Amino acid sequence: MSIEEELRQHILFEYGSIRQFSIAANIPNSTVETILNRGIGNANVTNIINMCKTLKISVDSLCYGKIEFVSPIVETIGAKKTHYTPHQKAVIEAYIQKPEMQLAVDRLLEVNTPPRAEPEAPYSIGRSVAYGGREMFHPHTQAEYGNIQKLAEEAFAEEEENKRKRKKELEEAQRILDQL
Repeated sequence: MSIEEELRQHILFEYGSIRQFSIAANIPNSTVETILNRGIGNANVTNIINMCKTLKISVDSLCYGKIEFVSPIVETIGAKKTHYTPHQKAVIEAYIQKPEMQLAVDRLLEVNTPPRAEPEAPYSIGRSVAYGGREMFHPHTQAEYGNIQKLAEEAFAEEEENKRKRKKELEEAQRILDQL
């Protein structure tokens, strides 16, 4: 099966018809049909990029005759892009969706978060995370942040107390075993 046939099947699966896809991609229906019939190698680069962006597939892989989906979560470090596994994406998305747990997760994973600046507005405290090429901001007011921090500190202190109790219990058990 040629890449054009695979592309046609993917379009029909995602959009139901070439016409619906052409509307979503903002490309004339006849242009899409021409690309699929005559080949992507003869197509205008802008049209291929628009088609790939609409289908959420990689332009690079399409050029090599493959259809690969683009990750919605990509972290850019310099010129290097890091793609995540589906599980990593799910963890990141859960982290983003539960800002009240972020401090506790940071502590659990021993992630050193930079000190936060004094808030300039009610929504100035939060985390900025790259998601699909744009920044998402999870706001907290100062009071909310204080409550979250207090809960996390209480949970941390409780865990430390439980560790101390377990250590004492183990020492007591060892002492009893030594007497036998």
